[in-house]
Amino acid sequence: TAEEHRLFLQGLERHGKGWKKIATLIKSRTVVQIRTHAQKYFQKLAKARQSGAVDGHAALGVSTAEAHDGPPGSGRGGNMSIGTDPTSLA
Repeated sequence: TAEEHRLFLQGLERHGKGWKKIATLIKSRTVVQIRTHAQKYFQKLAKARQSGAVDGHAALGVSTAEAHDGPPGSGRGGNMSIGTDPTSLA
């Protein structure tokens, strides 16, 4: 979900690639699911950067502030899941 992705981004910022620590923030997902999501997320960022985007988040249709802070309009940003299914974390 968008909330899970927001928590993932928060965890990534706080814990780097500490997947177990990030998984403690996202109680509905396993460590393996978090790692899989991270892998896909980093692949999409790399692809976006290769396509000429200055910021990979912009190429994904999300501002950097939104990607790191929370849902739009709340002052906390927000991000849709990176896959085609916005309800799926992995």
